[in-house]
Amino acid sequence: MISPRLCCDRSAVVRLLLPSLACMILAACHRSAPGQAEPPARLYPEASESVLPNTGTRSEQRDRILDHYVKRIRGRRDSLRDIARVALEVGPIVTEGADQRVVQPVLLRMASERGISLAEMKQQWIGLQQADLLLESGGIADAVSSSHAVGVAQWLAGTGRGAGLKVDQTHSDALSAQIRDIDWHLAWIAFRQTSGASTSAYVGPNDDPAMLPALQTARAKLDAARRRIDQRYDPRAAIVAQTRYLLRRYARFPSEDWLFQA
Repeated sequence: MISPRLCCDRSAVVRLLLPSLACMILAACHRSAPGQAEPPARLYPEASESVLPNTGTRSEQRDRILDHYVKRIRGRRDSLRDIARVALEVGPIVTEGADQRVVQPVLLRMASERGISLAEMKQQWIGLQQADLLLESGGIADAVSSSHAVGVAQWLAGTGRGAGLKVDQTHSDALSAQIRDIDWHLAWIAFRQTSGASTSAYVGPNDDPAMLPALQTARAKLDAARRRIDQRYDPRAAIVAQTRYLLRRYARFPSEDWLFQA
């Protein structure tokens, strides 16, 4: 788990997260073991094509991965904010997920196979899952990808339902449209309050700065309502379900590196 004390130390957090990221991605270069089904292709096309040419030693490939993701994370506009979010908000939920009784036998098997204690295995798992969530969504609860994967754990609707999450797609989409409308007004108010903004720009009834508290309250209510009917937007439900979903597949994909490609 990422220590909150490291949140503002960019180099320390990057060094902590990237070995986990490297392990997950390096697995893509070594997943041709006979008799094992291929996990679904999902992540990092740019890594598999350019960062991870299947040449050089494993150590050299790992160094290329680390260099790539140092640049990727440090280059993101909100990278420090995302890392702090994962450490302070997402991290405790990941720990809760790893403490679920239903996943303990799998973690115990993984620990036994690696010759380490259950506590050590759990900490390794927590670090890997946090790193995955940082890359997937930056820890943002209402993140939506171009493929319509939703939430901090980036669940597709059908997969989420199969993992036990409540997903009412129709009502969720309707609430999301209302939230986007409010977000537009909030952004417009913020723009008008910046220095140099045009004072002659159109101001509608919801664009008055005096409306800000009411708009924020309305958005919070809509967000709470959406989380109740679409648990992909509920960080706790989504992350705890992700832990169960991944570890239940360990028998088929017997490596934590493989699991994060599933």
